Amino acid sequence: MRKGLLALPVLVLLAAPASGLPSAQASGQTVLRVPGGAAALAQALGLDEDWPRSRLLLTAIRVLWETPEGTDREFDGRRARVLEHLRGAHAVQAGPGAAQDDTVPGFLSEDAWKVVLREVGAPEARSTFERILGNRTAALLYHGIASLDQSTRDYLVKYPGLVDRLSEAERVSVFATFGRSLRVRDGRVEVPGGPEALPLWKEVVGDVEAPAAFILRVVSRDDGRLALIYDGIAHLEPGAQRFALGMDIPSDKRIERFRKFYDAAGAALRNWQPRRRPFDREPFDAIHLLFSMHFGPQGELTGPTWPGFWNAVLDPYVIPEKGLHPHSLDEDGPLDAARLLELFSVADPVERTRRSERWLFAHRVFGDATPASITSLLWTVKAYSEYPTLLLTLERMGIRTPATYAAAVRAAARLSDADRRLWQFQSALAILERSRAARSIGAKEAEALVLKLSEITPEGGEPYRGAVARWIEEDFLPAVAKPVVPPDMPPESGPVETAILAA
Repeated sequence: MRKGLLALPVLVLLAAPASGLPSAQASGQTVLRVPGGAAALAQALGLDEDWPRSRLLLTAIRVLWETPEGTDREFDGRRARVLEHLRGAHAVQAGPGAAQDDTVPGFLSEDAWKVVLREVGAPEARSTFERILGNRTAALLYHGIASLDQSTRDYLVKYPGLVDRLSEAERVSVFATFGRSLRVRDGRVEVPGGPEALPLWKEVVGDVEAPAAFILRVVSRDDGRLALIYDGIAHLEPGAQRFALGMDIPSDKRIERFRKFYDAAGAALRNWQPRRRPFDREPFDAIHLLFSMHFGPQGELTGPTWPGFWNAVLDPYVIPEKGLHPHSLDEDGPLDAARLLELFSVADPVERTRRSERWLFAHRVFGDATPASITSLLWTVKAYSEYPTLLLTLERMGIRTPATYAAAVRAAARLSDADRRLWQFQSALAILERSRAARSIGAKEAEALVLKLSEITPEGGEPYRGAVARWIEEDFLPAVAKPVVPPDMPPESGPVETAILAA
Protein backbone atom coordinates (compact mmCIF):
# COMPACT_ATOMS: atom_id res chain seq x y z
CA MET A 1 0.00 0.00 0.00
CA ARG A 2 1.23 3.47 -0.80
CA LYS A 3 2.27 5.50 2.22
CA GLY A 4 2.55 9.15 3.12
CA LEU A 5 -0.12 11.40 1.78
CA LEU A 6 -2.61 8.66 1.05
CA ALA A 7 -2.70 7.73 4.71
CA LEU A 8 -4.36 11.05 5.56
CA PRO A 9 -8.09 11.62 5.32
CA VAL A 10 -9.15 12.73 1.86
CA LEU A 11 -10.96 15.82 3.08
CA VAL A 12 -7.84 17.07 4.83
CA LEU A 13 -5.76 16.44 1.73
CA LEU A 14 -8.05 18.40 -0.54
CA ALA A 15 -9.24 21.14 1.74
CA ALA A 16 -6.07 22.83 2.94
CA PRO A 17 -2.73 23.77 1.39
CA ALA A 18 0.16 21.69 2.64
CA SER A 19 3.93 21.78 2.53
CA GLY A 20 4.29 18.30 1.00
CA LEU A 21 5.38 19.76 -2.36
CA PRO A 22 8.18 22.33 -1.98
CA SER A 23 6.91 25.56 -3.49
CA ALA A 24 10.17 27.31 -4.31
CA GLN A 25 10.37 27.33 -8.08
CA ALA A 26 7.60 24.76 -7.93
CA SER A 27 6.28 25.33 -11.40
CA GLY A 28 7.25 26.83 -14.69
CA GLN A 29 10.93 27.80 -14.21
CA THR A 30 12.75 24.53 -13.55
CA VAL A 31 14.39 22.16 -16.00
CA LEU A 32 15.29 18.47 -16.03
CA ARG A 33 18.69 17.35 -17.24
CA VAL A 34 18.58 14.80 -20.05
CA PRO A 35 21.26 12.12 -19.53
CA GLY A 36 23.46 11.98 -22.62
CA GLY A 37 21.76 14.94 -24.24
CA ALA A 38 18.43 15.57 -25.88
CA ALA A 39 19.61 14.83 -29.42
CA ALA A 40 20.84 11.36 -28.44
CA LEU A 41 17.57 10.60 -26.65
CA ALA A 42 15.58 11.73 -29.67
CA GLN A 43 17.55 9.33 -31.85
CA ALA A 44 17.04 6.51 -29.33
CA LEU A 45 13.30 7.15 -29.60
CA GLY A 46 13.44 7.07 -33.40
CA LEU A 47 12.84 10.82 -33.68
CA ASP A 48 14.74 13.53 -35.52
CA GLU A 49 17.64 14.79 -33.41
CA ASP A 50 16.26 18.33 -33.76
CA TRP A 51 12.96 17.35 -32.14
CA PRO A 52 11.68 20.36 -30.12
CA ARG A 53 13.10 20.15 -26.61
CA SER A 54 9.87 21.42 -25.07
CA ARG A 55 8.05 18.40 -26.53
CA LEU A 56 10.75 15.75 -26.14
CA LEU A 57 9.72 14.20 -22.83
CA LEU A 58 6.03 14.43 -23.72
CA THR A 59 6.69 12.61 -26.99
CA ALA A 60 8.84 10.03 -25.22
CA ILE A 61 6.00 9.32 -22.78
CA ARG A 62 3.55 8.77 -25.63
CA VAL A 63 6.03 6.56 -27.49
CA LEU A 64 6.97 4.46 -24.46
CA TRP A 65 3.88 4.36 -22.24
CA GLU A 66 0.94 3.96 -24.59
CA THR A 67 0.47 0.53 -22.97
CA PRO A 68 1.22 -0.81 -19.46
CA GLU A 69 4.26 -2.98 -18.88
CA GLY A 70 3.89 -6.60 -19.91
CA THR A 71 0.97 -6.08 -22.30
CA ASP A 72 2.83 -5.44 -25.57
CA ARG A 73 6.23 -6.90 -26.45
CA GLU A 74 7.03 -4.16 -28.94
CA PHE A 75 6.43 -1.42 -26.38
CA ASP A 76 8.27 -3.36 -23.67
CA GLY A 77 11.32 -3.77 -25.92
CA ARG A 78 11.30 -0.11 -26.91
CA ARG A 79 11.11 0.99 -23.28
CA ALA A 80 13.97 -1.30 -22.29
CA ARG A 81 16.21 0.05 -25.06
CA VAL A 82 15.53 3.71 -24.23
CA LEU A 83 16.00 3.23 -20.48
CA GLU A 84 19.24 1.36 -21.13
CA HIS A 85 20.36 4.30 -23.25
CA LEU A 86 19.66 6.67 -20.34
CA ARG A 87 21.56 4.49 -17.87
CA GLY A 88 24.55 4.28 -20.19
CA ALA A 89 24.42 7.98 -20.96
CA HIS A 90 25.41 9.04 -17.44
CA ALA A 91 29.03 8.21 -18.26
CA VAL A 92 29.11 10.86 -20.98
CA GLN A 93 26.99 13.49 -19.26
CA ALA A 94 28.91 16.75 -19.41
CA GLY A 95 29.33 17.47 -15.72
CA PRO A 96 26.85 19.05 -13.32
CA GLY A 97 25.97 22.00 -15.57
CA ALA A 98 24.33 20.51 -18.62
CA ALA A 99 24.03 22.74 -21.66
CA GLN A 100 20.68 24.32 -22.37
CA ASP A 101 19.99 21.96 -25.24
CA ASP A 102 20.44 19.05 -22.80
CA THR A 103 17.45 20.05 -20.70
CA VAL A 104 13.68 19.84 -20.94
CA PRO A 105 11.00 21.69 -18.94
CA GLY A 106 10.45 20.26 -15.47
CA PHE A 107 7.27 22.18 -14.50
CA LEU A 108 7.84 21.28 -10.83
CA SER A 109 10.96 21.87 -8.75
CA GLU A 110 13.49 19.08 -8.28
CA ASP A 111 12.44 18.73 -4.64
CA ALA A 112 8.77 18.63 -5.59
CA TRP A 113 9.46 15.84 -8.06
CA LYS A 114 11.32 13.88 -5.38
CA VAL A 115 8.21 13.97 -3.21
CA VAL A 116 5.95 12.92 -6.09
CA LEU A 117 8.29 10.15 -7.25
CA ARG A 118 8.55 8.77 -3.74
CA GLU A 119 4.77 8.68 -3.40
CA VAL A 120 4.21 6.88 -6.72
CA GLY A 121 6.92 4.34 -5.94
CA ALA A 122 9.23 5.22 -8.83
CA PRO A 123 12.48 3.20 -8.60
CA GLU A 124 15.65 5.05 -7.70
CA ALA A 125 17.79 6.24 -10.61
CA ARG A 126 20.69 8.61 -11.20
CA SER A 127 18.47 11.43 -12.47
CA THR A 128 14.97 12.77 -11.97
CA PHE A 129 14.45 12.58 -15.72
CA GLU A 130 15.21 8.85 -15.76
CA ARG A 131 12.96 8.21 -12.76
CA ILE A 132 10.04 9.98 -14.44
CA LEU A 133 10.44 8.26 -17.79
CA GLY A 134 11.09 4.86 -16.20
CA ASN A 135 7.82 4.74 -14.24
CA ARG A 136 4.45 4.71 -16.01
CA THR A 137 2.56 6.53 -13.26
CA ALA A 138 5.22 9.23 -12.95
CA ALA A 139 5.44 9.62 -16.72
CA LEU A 140 1.69 10.01 -17.15
CA LEU A 141 1.52 12.41 -14.22
CA TYR A 142 4.25 14.54 -15.83
CA HIS A 143 2.29 14.52 -19.09
CA GLY A 144 -0.80 15.82 -17.30
CA ILE A 145 1.05 18.45 -15.25
CA ALA A 146 2.86 19.69 -18.35
CA SER A 147 -0.47 20.31 -20.08
CA LEU A 148 -1.82 22.59 -17.34
CA ASP A 149 -1.62 26.35 -17.54
CA GLN A 150 0.49 28.19 -14.98
CA SER A 151 -2.38 29.19 -12.69
CA THR A 152 -3.75 25.65 -12.45
CA ARG A 153 -0.28 24.20 -11.94
CA ASP A 154 0.31 26.62 -9.08
CA TYR A 155 -2.99 25.53 -7.53
CA LEU A 156 -1.92 21.89 -7.83
CA VAL A 157 1.36 22.58 -6.04
CA LYS A 158 -0.51 24.06 -3.07
CA TYR A 159 -2.52 20.87 -2.62
CA PRO A 160 -0.16 17.88 -2.58
CA GLY A 161 -3.07 15.63 -1.66
CA LEU A 162 -4.63 16.46 -5.00
CA VAL A 163 -1.45 15.48 -6.84
CA ASP A 164 -1.38 12.25 -4.88
CA ARG A 165 -4.99 11.43 -5.77
CA LEU A 166 -4.40 12.25 -9.43
CA SER A 167 -1.52 9.78 -9.51
CA GLU A 168 -3.76 6.87 -8.51
CA ALA A 169 -4.16 4.16 -11.13
CA GLU A 170 -7.81 4.89 -11.89
CA ARG A 171 -7.08 8.57 -12.59
CA VAL A 172 -3.55 9.15 -13.83
CA SER A 173 -4.09 7.93 -17.41
CA VAL A 174 -7.17 10.12 -17.85
CA PHE A 175 -5.43 13.10 -16.24
CA ALA A 176 -2.44 12.63 -18.57
CA THR A 177 -4.59 13.08 -21.65
CA PHE A 178 -7.36 15.43 -20.58
CA GLY A 179 -5.86 17.42 -17.73
CA ARG A 180 -5.03 20.22 -20.17
CA SER A 181 -8.60 21.52 -20.00
CA LEU A 182 -8.79 21.84 -16.24
CA ARG A 183 -8.55 25.52 -15.38
CA VAL A 184 -8.40 27.12 -11.92
CA ARG A 185 -8.15 30.91 -11.55
CA ASP A 186 -8.05 32.65 -8.18
CA GLY A 187 -9.37 29.54 -6.49
CA ARG A 188 -12.28 29.15 -8.93
CA VAL A 189 -12.91 26.61 -11.67
CA GLU A 190 -13.27 28.00 -15.21
CA VAL A 191 -15.50 25.64 -17.16
CA PRO A 192 -15.77 25.26 -20.95
CA GLY A 193 -18.36 27.70 -22.24
CA GLY A 194 -17.86 30.20 -19.44
CA PRO A 195 -20.29 31.23 -16.69
CA GLU A 196 -23.30 30.67 -18.95
CA ALA A 197 -22.45 26.96 -19.08
CA LEU A 198 -22.01 26.50 -15.32
CA PRO A 199 -25.48 24.94 -14.78
CA LEU A 200 -24.71 22.34 -17.45
CA TRP A 201 -21.44 21.25 -15.87
CA LYS A 202 -23.02 21.19 -12.43
CA GLU A 203 -25.52 18.72 -13.87
CA VAL A 204 -22.89 16.22 -15.08
CA VAL A 205 -19.94 16.96 -12.77
CA GLY A 206 -21.38 18.44 -9.60
CA ASP A 207 -20.58 21.48 -7.50
CA VAL A 208 -17.79 23.71 -8.84
CA GLU A 209 -17.07 25.61 -5.63
CA ALA A 210 -14.31 23.24 -4.48
CA PRO A 211 -11.80 23.04 -7.38
CA ALA A 212 -9.87 20.03 -6.07
CA ALA A 213 -12.99 17.90 -5.68
CA PHE A 214 -14.28 19.09 -9.06
CA ILE A 215 -11.02 18.10 -10.77
CA LEU A 216 -11.09 14.64 -9.23
CA ARG A 217 -14.68 14.06 -10.34
CA VAL A 218 -13.86 15.08 -13.91
CA VAL A 219 -11.00 12.58 -14.23
CA SER A 220 -12.70 9.81 -12.24
CA ARG A 221 -16.23 9.42 -13.58
CA ASP A 222 -17.63 7.07 -16.21
CA ASP A 223 -14.33 5.46 -17.20
CA GLY A 224 -12.93 8.66 -18.69
CA ARG A 225 -16.04 9.70 -20.63
CA LEU A 226 -16.63 12.82 -18.55
CA ALA A 227 -13.03 13.95 -18.99
CA LEU A 228 -13.15 13.33 -22.75
CA ILE A 229 -16.36 15.35 -23.17
CA TYR A 230 -15.11 18.12 -20.88
CA ASP A 231 -11.79 18.37 -22.73
CA GLY A 232 -13.33 18.06 -26.17
CA ILE A 233 -15.87 20.83 -25.62
CA ALA A 234 -13.14 23.04 -24.15
CA HIS A 235 -11.19 22.79 -27.40
CA LEU A 236 -14.03 23.21 -29.89
CA GLU A 237 -14.32 26.38 -31.93
CA PRO A 238 -16.84 28.84 -30.40
CA GLY A 239 -19.66 27.94 -32.78
CA ALA A 240 -19.17 24.20 -32.30
CA GLN A 241 -18.96 24.71 -28.55
CA ARG A 242 -22.27 26.56 -28.48
CA PHE A 243 -23.87 23.74 -30.47
CA ALA A 244 -22.50 21.02 -28.17
CA LEU A 245 -23.65 22.88 -25.06
CA GLY A 246 -27.03 23.68 -26.60
CA MET A 247 -26.74 27.38 -25.88
CA ASP A 248 -29.51 28.17 -28.38
CA ILE A 249 -31.92 25.72 -26.74
CA PRO A 250 -34.40 27.41 -24.36
CA SER A 251 -32.93 27.53 -20.88
CA ASP A 252 -35.71 25.42 -19.36
CA LYS A 253 -34.78 22.51 -21.68
CA ARG A 254 -31.02 23.05 -22.04
CA ILE A 255 -29.90 21.02 -19.03
CA GLU A 256 -32.07 18.07 -20.02
CA ARG A 257 -30.73 18.10 -23.59
CA PHE A 258 -27.11 18.40 -22.41
CA ARG A 259 -27.63 15.42 -20.13
CA LYS A 260 -28.99 13.47 -23.10
CA PHE A 261 -25.97 14.55 -25.15
CA TYR A 262 -23.64 13.33 -22.42
CA ASP A 263 -25.47 10.02 -22.07
CA ALA A 264 -25.56 9.49 -25.85
CA ALA A 265 -21.80 10.03 -26.02
CA GLY A 266 -21.32 6.84 -24.03
CA ALA A 267 -22.48 4.55 -26.84
CA ALA A 268 -19.33 5.05 -28.93
CA LEU A 269 -17.06 4.57 -25.90
CA ARG A 270 -18.09 1.10 -24.78
CA ASN A 271 -14.83 -0.43 -26.00
CA TRP A 272 -12.63 2.52 -25.06
CA GLN A 273 -10.02 1.76 -22.39
CA PRO A 274 -8.23 5.01 -21.49
CA ARG A 275 -6.63 3.56 -18.37
CA ARG A 276 -4.90 0.90 -20.44
CA ARG A 277 -4.24 2.96 -23.59
CA PRO A 278 -4.60 6.63 -22.61
CA PHE A 279 -3.74 8.11 -25.99
CA ASP A 280 -6.11 5.95 -28.05
CA ARG A 281 -9.40 7.26 -29.43
CA GLU A 282 -12.53 5.65 -30.76
CA PRO A 283 -13.35 6.67 -34.35
CA PHE A 284 -16.29 9.05 -34.68
CA ASP A 285 -16.99 9.38 -31.00
CA ALA A 286 -18.85 12.53 -29.94
CA ILE A 287 -15.80 14.78 -29.98
CA HIS A 288 -14.32 13.37 -33.19
CA LEU A 289 -17.65 13.94 -34.92
CA LEU A 290 -18.01 17.52 -33.69
CA PHE A 291 -14.44 18.40 -34.65
CA SER A 292 -15.15 17.13 -38.18
CA MET A 293 -18.07 19.52 -38.67
CA HIS A 294 -18.53 23.19 -39.51
CA PHE A 295 -20.75 25.62 -37.64
CA GLY A 296 -21.83 29.22 -37.86
CA PRO A 297 -20.53 31.65 -35.23
CA GLN A 298 -23.65 31.14 -33.11
CA GLY A 299 -23.57 27.36 -33.46
CA GLU A 300 -25.76 27.16 -36.57
CA LEU A 301 -25.68 23.69 -38.11
CA THR A 302 -25.57 23.40 -41.90
CA GLY A 303 -26.63 20.61 -44.23
CA PRO A 304 -29.79 18.49 -44.27
CA THR A 305 -30.60 18.85 -40.58
CA TRP A 306 -34.04 17.27 -40.53
CA PRO A 307 -34.26 14.25 -38.19
CA GLY A 308 -37.09 12.82 -40.28
CA PHE A 309 -34.85 12.84 -43.33
CA TRP A 310 -32.09 10.96 -41.51
CA ASN A 311 -34.54 8.43 -40.14
CA ALA A 312 -35.47 7.71 -43.75
CA VAL A 313 -31.84 7.57 -44.89
CA LEU A 314 -30.97 5.05 -42.19
CA ASP A 315 -34.11 2.95 -42.72
CA PRO A 316 -33.33 0.26 -45.33
CA TYR A 317 -37.01 -0.11 -46.16
CA VAL A 318 -37.49 3.49 -47.31
CA ILE A 319 -37.40 3.71 -51.12
CA PRO A 320 -36.01 6.98 -52.55
CA GLU A 321 -38.44 6.99 -55.48
CA LYS A 322 -41.34 7.58 -53.09
CA GLY A 323 -39.67 10.59 -51.52
CA LEU A 324 -40.73 12.11 -48.21
CA HIS A 325 -43.55 14.37 -47.19
CA PRO A 326 -42.15 17.75 -46.06
CA HIS A 327 -44.19 17.56 -42.85
CA SER A 328 -42.27 14.44 -41.78
CA LEU A 329 -38.85 16.11 -41.88
CA ASP A 330 -39.00 17.78 -38.46
CA GLU A 331 -41.26 15.29 -36.75
CA ASP A 332 -38.62 14.55 -34.08
CA GLY A 333 -37.70 18.15 -33.38
CA PRO A 334 -34.49 19.94 -34.36
CA LEU A 335 -31.19 18.14 -34.88
CA ASP A 336 -29.43 19.22 -31.72
CA ALA A 337 -26.21 17.72 -30.33
CA ALA A 338 -27.98 14.96 -28.42
CA ARG A 339 -30.02 13.85 -31.43
CA LEU A 340 -26.93 14.02 -33.65
CA LEU A 341 -25.12 11.49 -31.45
CA GLU A 342 -28.17 9.26 -31.15
CA LEU A 343 -28.34 9.06 -34.95
CA PHE A 344 -24.69 8.75 -35.90
CA SER A 345 -22.36 8.00 -32.96
CA VAL A 346 -23.77 4.55 -32.25
CA ALA A 347 -22.16 1.65 -30.39
CA ASP A 348 -21.12 -0.60 -33.29
CA PRO A 349 -17.86 0.84 -34.71
CA VAL A 350 -18.49 -0.30 -38.28
CA GLU A 351 -22.02 1.09 -38.36
CA ARG A 352 -20.85 4.24 -36.58
CA THR A 353 -18.24 4.86 -39.27
CA ARG A 354 -20.77 4.26 -42.06
CA ARG A 355 -23.33 6.61 -40.54
CA SER A 356 -20.84 9.32 -39.64
CA GLU A 357 -19.18 9.37 -43.06
CA ARG A 358 -22.62 9.63 -44.64
CA TRP A 359 -23.56 12.54 -42.40
CA LEU A 360 -20.27 14.39 -42.89
CA PHE A 361 -20.55 14.05 -46.67
CA ALA A 362 -24.05 15.55 -46.68
CA HIS A 363 -23.00 18.19 -44.15
CA ARG A 364 -20.07 19.30 -46.35
CA VAL A 365 -21.72 19.16 -49.75
CA PHE A 366 -25.34 20.13 -49.18
CA GLY A 367 -24.98 23.01 -46.74
CA ASP A 368 -27.76 24.97 -48.46
CA ALA A 369 -30.17 22.06 -48.87
CA THR A 370 -33.89 22.81 -48.85
CA PRO A 371 -36.95 20.56 -48.56
CA ALA A 372 -37.58 21.14 -52.27
CA SER A 373 -34.64 18.85 -53.10
CA ILE A 374 -35.56 16.15 -50.61
CA THR A 375 -36.02 13.33 -53.15
CA SER A 376 -32.65 13.96 -54.79
CA LEU A 377 -31.02 14.20 -51.38
CA LEU A 378 -32.58 10.91 -50.36
CA TRP A 379 -31.33 9.20 -53.53
CA THR A 380 -27.84 10.55 -52.99
CA VAL A 381 -27.28 10.09 -49.28
CA LYS A 382 -28.80 6.61 -49.15
CA ALA A 383 -26.41 5.62 -51.96
CA TYR A 384 -23.28 6.85 -50.17
CA SER A 385 -22.35 3.46 -48.73
CA GLU A 386 -22.67 1.80 -52.14
CA TYR A 387 -21.09 4.51 -54.32
CA PRO A 388 -18.70 6.49 -52.09
CA THR A 389 -16.05 6.92 -54.78
CA LEU A 390 -18.57 8.29 -57.27
CA LEU A 391 -20.00 10.80 -54.82
CA LEU A 392 -16.62 11.92 -53.51
CA THR A 393 -15.45 12.39 -57.10
CA LEU A 394 -18.37 14.72 -57.76
CA GLU A 395 -17.60 16.55 -54.52
CA ARG A 396 -13.99 17.12 -55.61
CA MET A 397 -15.30 18.65 -58.81
CA GLY A 398 -17.10 21.28 -56.75
CA ILE A 399 -20.60 20.09 -57.63
CA ARG A 400 -23.21 20.95 -55.00
CA THR A 401 -26.60 20.39 -56.66
CA PRO A 402 -28.48 17.39 -55.19
CA ALA A 403 -30.21 16.62 -58.51
CA THR A 404 -26.85 16.17 -60.27
CA TYR A 405 -25.69 13.70 -57.63
CA ALA A 406 -28.97 11.81 -57.84
CA ALA A 407 -28.71 11.58 -61.64
CA ALA A 408 -25.20 10.13 -61.39
CA VAL A 409 -26.32 7.65 -58.73
CA ARG A 410 -29.22 6.46 -60.87
CA ALA A 411 -26.87 6.08 -63.84
CA ALA A 412 -24.43 4.00 -61.79
CA ALA A 413 -27.29 1.89 -60.44
CA ARG A 414 -28.16 0.87 -64.01
CA LEU A 415 -24.73 -0.71 -64.41
CA SER A 416 -23.22 -3.79 -62.78
CA ASP A 417 -19.66 -4.25 -61.51
CA ALA A 418 -18.80 -6.70 -64.31
CA ASP A 419 -20.33 -4.48 -66.98
CA ARG A 420 -18.02 -2.90 -69.55
CA ARG A 421 -20.41 0.04 -69.65
CA LEU A 422 -19.49 0.74 -66.02
CA TRP A 423 -15.83 0.92 -67.01
CA GLN A 424 -16.68 3.47 -69.70
CA PHE A 425 -18.77 5.49 -67.26
CA GLN A 426 -15.97 5.47 -64.68
CA SER A 427 -13.34 6.36 -67.27
CA ALA A 428 -15.36 9.31 -68.53
CA LEU A 429 -15.79 10.61 -64.98
CA ALA A 430 -12.07 10.17 -64.30
CA ILE A 431 -11.22 12.26 -67.38
CA LEU A 432 -13.70 14.88 -66.28
CA GLU A 433 -12.33 15.00 -62.75
CA ARG A 434 -8.74 15.42 -63.95
CA SER A 435 -9.81 18.25 -66.23
CA ARG A 436 -11.58 19.92 -63.33
CA ALA A 437 -8.50 19.50 -61.11
CA ALA A 438 -6.37 21.08 -63.83
CA ARG A 439 -8.87 23.98 -64.01
CA SER A 440 -9.51 23.31 -67.66
CA ILE A 441 -13.20 23.62 -66.84
CA GLY A 442 -15.20 25.23 -64.05
CA ALA A 443 -17.62 23.64 -61.61
CA LYS A 444 -20.68 24.65 -63.65
CA GLU A 445 -19.25 23.16 -66.83
CA ALA A 446 -18.30 19.97 -64.97
CA GLU A 447 -21.81 19.68 -63.56
CA ALA A 448 -23.39 20.04 -66.99
CA LEU A 449 -21.08 17.36 -68.37
CA VAL A 450 -21.91 14.98 -65.52
CA LEU A 451 -25.62 15.43 -66.19
CA LYS A 452 -25.11 14.79 -69.90
CA LEU A 453 -23.04 11.68 -69.20
CA SER A 454 -25.65 10.39 -66.76
CA GLU A 455 -28.43 10.90 -69.29
CA ILE A 456 -26.76 8.73 -71.96
CA THR A 457 -26.33 5.72 -69.67
CA PRO A 458 -28.60 3.08 -71.23
CA GLU A 459 -31.27 1.06 -69.48
CA GLY A 460 -31.06 -2.70 -69.02
CA GLY A 461 -28.29 -4.45 -70.89
CA GLU A 462 -28.21 -2.08 -73.84
CA PRO A 463 -24.63 -1.05 -74.80
CA TYR A 464 -23.50 2.54 -75.03
CA ARG A 465 -23.15 2.15 -78.84
CA GLY A 466 -20.53 4.87 -79.04
CA ALA A 467 -22.45 7.27 -76.80
CA VAL A 468 -19.45 7.94 -74.54
CA ALA A 469 -17.26 8.69 -77.54
CA ARG A 470 -19.88 11.11 -78.82
CA TRP A 471 -20.07 12.67 -75.34
CA ILE A 472 -16.31 13.25 -75.49
CA GLU A 473 -16.43 14.72 -78.98
CA GLU A 474 -19.62 16.76 -78.79
CA ASP A 475 -19.72 17.81 -75.12
CA PHE A 476 -16.41 17.34 -73.34
CA LEU A 477 -13.95 18.68 -75.94
CA PRO A 478 -15.89 21.87 -76.69
CA ALA A 479 -16.15 22.51 -72.94
CA VAL A 480 -12.42 22.26 -72.27
CA ALA A 481 -11.68 24.52 -75.26
CA LYS A 482 -8.01 23.56 -75.44
CA PRO A 483 -5.74 23.58 -78.52
CA VAL A 484 -5.69 19.99 -79.66
CA VAL A 485 -2.66 20.14 -81.99
CA PRO A 486 0.42 22.33 -82.43
CA PRO A 487 -0.32 25.67 -84.15
CA ASP A 488 1.44 24.64 -87.38
CA MET A 489 -0.61 21.45 -87.78
CA PRO A 490 -4.11 21.40 -89.29
CA PRO A 491 -6.76 20.60 -86.62
CA GLU A 492 -7.99 17.60 -88.56
CA SER A 493 -4.52 16.03 -88.26
CA GLY A 494 -4.63 15.70 -84.46
CA PRO A 495 -6.02 12.58 -82.78
CA VAL A 496 -8.76 13.04 -80.20
CA GLU A 497 -6.46 11.54 -77.53
CA THR A 498 -4.27 14.64 -77.86
CA ALA A 499 -7.19 16.84 -76.94
CA ILE A 500 -8.08 14.73 -73.93
CA LEU A 501 -4.50 14.76 -72.65
CA ALA A 502 -4.28 18.50 -73.20
CA ALA A 503 -7.35 19.01 -71.05
